Amino acid sequence: MPQSWGVIPLLFALVVASSLLGRSRVAAQTAPAAQPPEAQPAAPQEFAPPEAGLRISVPGKPRDLGGWTGMPGAKVYARMYHWLDEPRKQAVTVTAVRLPQAPAADALDNVFRHALAGVLGALQGEIVDDAKAAVDDFPARRWLIKVGDRFYHVRAVVADDRFYQVSLETAERSLDAEQAKLLDSFHVVAGAKLVDPPRPIDWRYVTAEGEKFAVQFPDEPKEWTDKAWTKVFGETPAQYLSWTSADGGVMYVAGARKLPRAAAASEAEQAIEELRERFRDHEGVALADDKAITVGGAPGRAFSAVKGDRAHHVRIVVAGDRLYVLTATAAAKPTAEDLKFLDSLKISSR
Repeated sequence: MPQSWGVIPLLFALVVASSLLGRSRVAAQTAPAAQPPEAQPAAPQEFAPPEAGLRISVPGKPRDLGGWTGMPGAKVYARMYHWLDEPRKQAVTVTAVRLPQAPAADALDNVFRHALAGVLGALQGEIVDDAKAAVDDFPARRWLIKVGDRFYHVRAVVADDRFYQVSLETAERSLDAEQAKLLDSFHVVAGAKLVDPPRPIDWRYVTAEGEKFAVQFPDEPKEWTDKAWTKVFGETPAQYLSWTSADGGVMYVAGARKLPRAAAASEAEQAIEELRERFRDHEGVALADDKAITVGGAPGRAFSAVKGDRAHHVRIVVAGDRLYVLTATAAAKPTAEDLKFLDSLKISSR
């Protein structure tokens, strides 16, 4: 069973539970203590956002609380819709996320088990009832969770590669006819696809473990170790950070090679020139914007190895016992984002 079935539903449950506890409870507490006599619950109306592949009949209009949520090695986009029914002092939250793939039949129990554990942990609640169910022929669970003097009536559904959760928070342990009708009005659109919106650019400085440098990436990069070779220093251990755009058209790599000693000026010059020639030594490649640079007083070189409409935009710097190489593989003309990555290198003196 893929490890993601233990992580994504759990993360999803935490997101939902956080929203339920943090938003609906706060909203209910700040609502007027009493409604004017003429205040009546709004009539239910069908809510069917095409981007979420669901429909439900709920009084009033929802607040859209959807957004990207970080997790190790990935981000999940959670579509989240929230209704506060002040006259009845209750709240409804519907959430939908896209799973990496549809779980196999024998993995469904684990999906629901982790989701429930996440909800109970985040809400600090206790499970009162846990029953198997079905929603539009898709496997589901019905949960009743008690948190203080409030109850959460929850439906969790797995529909192919989609995970849905609808919750009614109320003071009643048992549902009346109107509340039961509300939950029963939740349906999943067969064959619908959840398409994540474009990820927001979230630039941040990242440092490889145990290293002396930091570089800006537009998202969390991958990290790995390898070995590299130069004539002047021989084979040396190296640590790398890399990020690739969703369409695969842009790749940023930052590498730090640990040298056997602090490089003398002549050694730094030789190493920089050797790597520069490696980039140029390919048929059809021409160097552009080739110039000497310094980073924190350390010598280096900046250039673009261009072939056709593509290029490796490169920064090479030697500082003490480290040789740094930053490469942006992208279009022949670097964008502002490419330059932001390339020019972000910071070197610590520690």
